[in-house]
Amino acid sequence: MATSSFSKDFVVKNHKDIDNFLENYNKPQKVSVPNRDYEASSKKGIQSLKRKLSSLQQC
Repeated sequence: MATSSFSKDFVVKNHKDIDNFLENYNKPQKVSVPNRDYEASSKKGIQSLKRKLSSLQQC
């Protein structure tokens, strides 16, 4: 996975923009991640791999 860094100074002179930034910064959005059944996902992947490999043996 690629990583990058970002370093730049920004100067904001508009007080309205500063207030909006601080308001958004202090109220982060809630991120919800759905629950995932890793066991079922793993079984599905293994079955798919078995089907793929079995078709290679028949050739």
